[in-house]
Amino acid sequence: MLLVVSFIPVIAFVVLGFHHAHFNPFHPFLPAGKPWREAYGVGLALALWSYAGYEQLSTVIEEVERPERNFPLGLAIVVPLTIATYVLTLAAGLAALGNWQVWETGYMVTAARLVGGAGLGTAMFAAAAIANFILLESTMLSVTRVPLTMAEDGYLHPGLGKISARFGTPTRSILLTAVCCALLAVFSVPQLIAVYAWSRIATSTLTLISFWQMRRKYPELPRSFRVGGGVVGALAVVTLPVLLFVWALFNSDSSTRLWGMVSLASGPVAYGWVRRRRGVAKGGA
Repeated sequence: MLLVVSFIPVIAFVVLGFHHAHFNPFHPFLPAGKPWREAYGVGLALALWSYAGYEQLSTVIEEVERPERNFPLGLAIVVPLTIATYVLTLAAGLAALGNWQVWETGYMVTAARLVGGAGLGTAMFAAAAIANFILLESTMLSVTRVPLTMAEDGYLHPGLGKISARFGTPTRSILLTAVCCALLAVFSVPQLIAVYAWSRIATSTLTLISFWQMRRKYPELPRSFRVGGGVVGALAVVTLPVLLFVWALFNSDSSTRLWGMVSLASGPVAYGWVRRRRGVAKGGA
């Protein structure tokens, strides 16, 4: 219901934007003074931010009825809808205003005010708040199950694996994740996108490698969903995204590489520390 409500001002903005169209929304196709490799690299980083995260739903697969049917069906609906929302909204705004140079984080509310007046601007702000609430809620649903599983496997404190007797949810894991999200709020969206892209690429690459290993080691294992095309299909599923990842990393803003590499390096360091602690604990026992 909240999603439907948030779409009302978006649809109004798209209709009014194209109705008052005076500019070509796709000109210039590349920003002046920017190398095309960097432009596409930044674009890929934004795409990772905008479209990544669907695989996180697998962390709550036990809480979903008929996942083998509902997951593909949900993706078939949501992904095209998401693409249409981004493309049509941005194109309508640029067609009406033509001021792509001043578009930055949060400018959609200003664009709505310029296109449809103060009322549409307020409605777009409310829609953005609702959309962010939905996004945070879905992220909390999926991400909070990760500390739970890691605690069960012995990589985090066992207290994070405790399940609420009343709600059946990992309460402590949810609180920890909420605190981490609140701490990240001090950074700007471009800063978060830059670091997120590196972290997301790392986790997505590991997911692809895991898929390849599962297909190679257990080819006859019963599966509720199977990538078609045999070896060629599996290789394409792994190779094509990795090539895009490499492009995004090496052709994006150079200032993001330091924090991106620090983010990636923290994983092996944390893993080595946990392994060492577990080894010491076993030796002491």
